[in-house]
Amino acid sequence: MRLRIGKPRMLGVVVLACTATLGLGATAITGASAATSAVGTLSLYPTSGRPGTLVHAVGSGFSPGEAVELTWQKVTGSWDVTTSGEFLGANYTPSFAPVASAVASPTGSLATSFRVPAGFGFTHDVLATNAGQTVGQAEFKVSMSASISPLSGPVGTPIHIRLSGIGFAEYHQDWNLLYDERLTGWISAVTTQGTANVTIPATGTPGVHELGIYPGSDREPYLNTQQAPTGNPTFHFSFTVTPGAPVLPRSAAAQTPAAVSVRASAGPQSGPAVSLNRAAGPPGTPLTFQGSGFPADQAAQVLWSTQKGSHLTTLTSVEERLATVETSPSGTLTATLRAPSDLGGEHQITVQAGSASASTSFTITPEDLGIKPSSGPVGTEMTIHLHGVGISWISNTYGVVYDNGDVGYVCGVNSAGNVVLHLRATGAPGWHFIELYPAIWKIADVEFATADYFQVPQLSYAADNPGGRVPEFGFAFDITS
Repeated sequence: MRLRIGKPRMLGVVVLACTATLGLGATAITGASAATSAVGTLSLYPTSGRPGTLVHAVGSGFSPGEAVELTWQKVTGSWDVTTSGEFLGANYTPSFAPVASAVASPTGSLATSFRVPAGFGFTHDVLATNAGQTVGQAEFKVSMSASISPLSGPVGTPIHIRLSGIGFAEYHQDWNLLYDERLTGWISAVTTQGTANVTIPATGTPGVHELGIYPGSDREPYLNTQQAPTGNPTFHFSFTVTPGAPVLPRSAAAQTPAAVSVRASAGPQSGPAVSLNRAAGPPGTPLTFQGSGFPADQAAQVLWSTQKGSHLTTLTSVEERLATVETSPSGTLTATLRAPSDLGGEHQITVQAGSASASTSFTITPEDLGIKPSSGPVGTEMTIHLHGVGISWISNTYGVVYDNGDVGYVCGVNSAGNVVLHLRATGAPGWHFIELYPAIWKIADVEFATADYFQVPQLSYAADNPGGRVPEFGFAFDITS
């Protein structure tokens, strides 16, 4: 069963669909057990706390001698993405896991205890059940917590931010990071069960810089949470940028994902077959084809499948010829070429000789081609170049962050996966940092077509990105006096 909470919104595109046992009203007792089981009163002490908190459960009004099991409402989150890469939002699937048990006394009372399981934050139902029937109910609120590490370091120092207890209900799912009162990006924890880990570089001149974490169901953070009906907390931290050598990003080559080799074939096949030595890699990756079962001594065409056009107009599937290879007298072939410059994602490769054909695939991954120049005075135009940016709604967009401030987004669909970003250097003399974080282009549901959380940098991309392994890229520019 999918749990959809509240009015659908951008990243919690989910609406609650549940039975009375989920705790949204009086408990319903049905079937034969309703005549033999009393509905008791269940209370928890304390009623809120972090995961690991020891909770005492006491109850009264149960049937004497009744075996009662306490179950905790768990939720499993997942991104809803079509096979073609269209983004549909988030799904949350509920279940109940046992956490304690007790036997009602001759007077119908019970007492037991349990520790709060790890997982999503905010309100969870705790059900008292007997033989699968709900005989009591209470609620526990899992508190959020946040931390940063370290608290000081030179410019460029990686600041690790951990946010736990993110919720699964509307207004509790989406959080925003501010650096020196500027929006850096949004934080999610859909597939990481309520816990997000984020890393940003320390930016700015030596001195104290402020970090804030705020809720927000739309693009902007909700700042006056003390007056909101949702009960969301805010978190504030200080980081001191110290003098010293900067911590610079890795080189462009080190940031580019390495090519992925193909595992050995499962065995011989009947009919035409073709294999590659690589499964994935950036444009230009050397590819070696091995083919068998083709007609002897014929010209074989190597065809590359791609798409042309734009998401805003029309995308057309086309096949382009990569090479022509002669088959051997025994119907085998070997070819070595490089992956073309194209959109990121999976591409079908077909080898065709006469009426015989066989296909395989290769996935293009993004490539970092660096920043030029890397230093200059204020106003210098710098160029950042990415190659092989994806085509799907969850891989074709990057949110651009300058000194931990969100400045816009880039997309590479209309330019065959090439993204060339022009920025002008601004700020005080010294090192400045530009980060390109994965972002979501749009959502498929037209009801949310104007939602403004799209194209915003997703800081929790490493473990919770809907696109899977879409990488982030970091750059640095030295402003000279």
